[in-house]
Amino acid sequence: MIRVSDETERELRDASRVFVRLDDGLDKARVRLHAAIIAHKRDGAKVSDIEDIAPYRRGRITAILDKVGLVEKKAKPPAGS
Repeated sequence: MIRVSDETERELRDASRVFVRLDDGLDKARVRLHAAIIAHKRDGAKVSDIEDIAPYRRGRITAILDKVGLVEKKAKPPAGS
């Protein structure tokens, strides 16, 4: 291993610890946000209403809702029409 200064090694270790804590917190926040999006939709909200509040775009919101069966699929037109 190449020897680096104590200062840069300490900074890398500190930054790594902070990242791990934030990453864990971000995972918990993401789970909470997804649950809130699902609950809002179950209460009757439109995707556009959720989009106005949540920090996700429509496609991501729809994907979350689709995983729990809260997205109605549009019927495909019959072949040849």
